[in-house]
Amino acid sequence: MVWVSSRWKIAIMLLPGLIFFTAFLVYPVLYAVGFSFTDFAGFGAATFVGLENYLGLGADPFFWQSLQNTVIILVVSLAVLIPASFSLALLLRRQARGGGLLRALVFGPAIIAPILIGLIWVFILDPKIGLLNRLLVPLGVPEIQWIGGDTLTPYAVSLVFIWSSIGFAMTIFYAGLQLLPPT
Repeated sequence: MVWVSSRWKIAIMLLPGLIFFTAFLVYPVLYAVGFSFTDFAGFGAATFVGLENYLGLGADPFFWQSLQNTVIILVVSLAVLIPASFSLALLLRRQARGGGLLRALVFGPAIIAPILIGLIWVFILDPKIGLLNRLLVPLGVPEIQWIGGDTLTPYAVSLVFIWSSIGFAMTIFYAGLQLLPPT
């Protein structure tokens, strides 16, 4: 005897996940969108201002600069990350010596906490105390502002993002390649 129909079983099974998804993703996003139509400093009462905040974005040079930097980071990261991680997965698919060590070295940055990744790369790319400038300046290369400048910062951020996520992307490609027959 069937106690509950199959549709009810599916609905009951999905309900906890839907409640969690709504409570921790949908509600905060809608709440933030609601606040975007107000003038709110974090304390006190919020005053409704309509589209004034969005209209102010067009005149804000920092918005356009951050949008440009975001597009640069996205394009550079995707243009390098996808082919490089797929190439590494193809390389690791071959049963070569040291494949496990290479896999561990490439995947290592994916398990490091993002705050540590930031600290590591600050010590490498900082214009004053960075390891990269300390190695290049004695070779006659002028001091370069890798981070904090106007031109190289989005590319440096792209490099850090690629370094930290190439192992995860390679693992996904590697798992997919394992499903393919060798022929």
